[in-house]
Amino acid sequence: MASSFFWVWKEISQGGWCCFDHDDASGSYSERVATKRALAHVRPSRIAGFPISFAFDRSSGRFTMRFHADPGVRGPHVIVVPEVLGPPLAVRCDERNVTPNIDGTSVSISCGDADDRDHELAVDFAP
Repeated sequence: MASSFFWVWKEISQGGWCCFDHDDASGSYSERVATKRALAHVRPSRIAGFPISFAFDRSSGRFTMRFHADPGVRGPHVIVVPEVLGPPLAVRCDERNVTPNIDGTSVSISCGDADDRDHELAVDFAP
């Protein structure tokens, strides 16, 4: 559950492995969508309970999170989705379809109902 980052965002002369191509003639940058997509991760922002595990499998496009619902916390779980991944294709709580609330890159999902039990949230994106 540790964070990670990609050090080079824009660069001109270090081998061309950053998130943007540089045009020497105009001095402008153009986005490398495939690179940004390869680096994109779905991450939890707020969990209404205690996280047990979470992961994003880029090859399948699936985010999963296991958590223990806290009876003292009411409210949705919020995950952050990079724009390059697009909106979720499917959202499930304990293998049942649920409807998320999408606001920009934040996806709010009700799951677990503060019932003091373990649950699994799964969110699918286009791989």
